[in-house]
Amino acid sequence: NTHAMLLPIAETALLDAVHTSLELMDGASHGRGVVLILSDGLEIASTTSLSTVVRSRRQSETAVSAFEFDPPWDAEGHRQQPRWVQRLEGRTFGFRYMEQLVGDSGGTRQIISEQKAVAASTEAFFADLRSQYLVGYASTRPMDGKYRRIKVEAKDKDLRLRHRGGQDGSAAGPDGD
Repeated sequence: NTHAMLLPIAETALLDAVHTSLELMDGASHGRGVVLILSDGLEIASTTSLSTVVRSRRQSETAVSAFEFDPPWDAEGHRQQPRWVQRLEGRTFGFRYMEQLVGDSGGTRQIISEQKAVAASTEAFFADLRSQYLVGYASTRPMDGKYRRIKVEAKDKDLRLRHRGGQDGSAAGPDGD
């Protein structure tokens, strides 16, 4: 069967890829960066747990953004897996990772369900990058290892704010310093 030979090998290691990307960005010599995930969110082969990736994201200064390519829906509104995924029996798939991967990093998540939405989403992503301001602060509280929520408000209600959700209160930074 020629068609069967053309099926992709489903070995997506999304969590491993995001974790490695965060480590690389944290080791980079330039300042704050962005990891952009282009994926359907399908997770099959990672050895890194979701909790490990979320912990790394919270310790990182890197924003995580995602273009999540949404699989088709049936007439009743149920999410459909691609045919090649349906043929892989005995595997478990994680479709709900993208929201947690972006989380409160300061990045955005765009769900793209039509090909024509790719250009608009890409344009919005780059416009957002060009219009960012970075605000910093140093906590006066001792490092106690707890996650600290951050709240940012603007007097001008017409401004759109997006910010990290908090700060890791551990003594060591993401690079171990």
